[in-house]
Amino acid sequence: MKKANMMIGLALLVITGCIGFLFLNGIGLRFAKLIKPSVYGKEAADAVVIRMFPDLSERKILILGVPTDQPEAQIFTDHLKDAYARHFKEEPRMITDVEKLETCKGPCWLVTRLEEAHSLDDDRLEYRNLSKNYLSIFIFDKNADPSEECKAKLRLNLNCLHDLSIREASRKMKTQDPYFFLNKYADNNFFVFIGKL
Repeated sequence: MKKANMMIGLALLVITGCIGFLFLNGIGLRFAKLIKPSVYGKEAADAVVIRMFPDLSERKILILGVPTDQPEAQIFTDHLKDAYARHFKEEPRMITDVEKLETCKGPCWLVTRLEEAHSLDDDRLEYRNLSKNYLSIFIFDKNADPSEECKAKLRLNLNCLHDLSIREASRKMKTQDPYFFLNKYADNNFFVFIGKL
């Protein structure tokens, strides 16, 4: 009995030490690679919708970050909408006004700026009480060079996540074709990267 109590006490001491270490030093999060770098084609949007399952079906709101200065992102958004309608037999409602989110029925996609389509820095007040996913669309070239500061961060911001994702994925891009890949970060943040066409 004394041995068992001593073992339990020792285990609790080790657990307390581990929790204290993690509390003081933080926990480093890395992104999950949902789609490895693949040559971009017609099926890219279908692949993204399939890999975002079940998150897309469980949370009916998608905050979609689309860069306005890149037509490739708008084209991909249209393909994504069509792929969603094919797979879920329901077309998402595309809205641009945050105030319409709470009254929107069914799948609603809020199209917004890239900087607002993630919860990495802080969840925006307008979205805080909603069950939602975030999807950011990046158009990239292979020459991303993350800073040393980004490499050492425990919790990534948008710029660091962008640069680190591209640097890591570019190792697997063997041809000059445009590639795409999908990463997930911190539970409900999805990032699709599409090479310049």
